[in-house]
Formats: sequence, C-alpha cells, structure tokens
Amino acid sequence: MSDNTLNSRGHALEGKFFNDMEASQLEKFKAERAANLAVSELASLTGFRNEEVLRKLVDLGVEASSMAALNLVPMVYVAWIDRTLDALERRTIMDEVTNAGLQDWSPAYQLLESWLDKPIPQDLFPAWAEFYTAIVAELDESAAADLRADVLGGAERVARATGGFLGLGTISSDEKGALEQIRAVVG
Repeated sequence: MSDNTLNSRGHALEGKFFNDMEASQLEKFKAERAANLAVSELASLTGFRNEEVLRKLVDLGVEASSMAALNLVPMVYVAWIDRTLDALERRTIMDEVTNAGLQDWSPAYQLLESWLDKPIPQDLFPAWAEFYTAIVAELDESAAADLRADVLGGAERVARATGGFLGLGTISSDEKGALEQIRAVVG
C-alpha cells in the first residue's frame, strides 16, 4: 500500500471521527438549548425565577404549555398515594380538569393523562412543593388563599372519592398522610 493511500485513508478516518464527535456535541447542544428555552418559557409564564426548580419541572415534562396540569399534581399525588388509582379517583380528577377548562388536545391534558396511566415520578411532588412555595411567595394574600383553597379542595375531593362505604365517609390513612403533606406545603 502506498504512503499516499494510507495517508488518504488516515485523513478519511480522522474526518469521520471528528464528524461523529461534532454530531454528538451538536445534539447535546441542541438538547441543552431546548431545555433552556423551556425553562425560559416557564419562567415567563409564571414569573418565577428559581432556575433550579424550573429545570426540575422541565425535566419532569412540565412545559409552559402544560403549566395548567401542575396545579393538578396534589390531586394525582393523593390518588396514587396507595399505589393504585381507581375509576372514582380518575373520574374526580377528570371532573376537575373539565372545571379548569383544560381541553383534551392540550399538552396539559396529555401530561395529566400520562400521570393517570402510571404512578407519578417520586420527585414530582417535591418539585411541585418547591414551585408552589416560591409562587405563593410572589402572590398577595387573597390570591394565595384562593390558590390554597383550590389545591386543598381538589386533593380532598380525590381523597373522598373512594373512602368509606360506596365512596362516602372515611379517608384512608395513606390519603390523610398525603393531605397533611399538602397542607404542610400550602400552609
């Protein structure tokens, strides 16, 4: 084999290596850029500026277009606290979605459906708690009280959906614990 052929093949191999490396770096850059854009959109929508919490939310699939579903996290959390979500809990949550005006084609609705199909990620509730706490700090007392009532009301309706005989009466101990966790966050 001539030196010229060997040299040519060496350059081709070198070019392939750097092209592959550049493609990988480019994909990483694009993914990072998309995540930063999602964080920025979420910050613009909410007025919240804690980038660490916003990034957690983005990593969990929450985008500006699905922000409305974030208010439903406490209800979904209560529903899954016993590791099962039954038909009455699902119906109660979907009634809340309808009352909130979410459309079945919206990203928020799609995200919510994914949360209802399988247990939510363990870090979703703590991320919601951090976000909620930060958002409430920015609200006046009246708005904070309204948000608190909405969050607790929805979570309590889900807890009552299957408690006791024919859905009437008691709330399970797991659900009581989840409600206490929510109360601890919302004040």
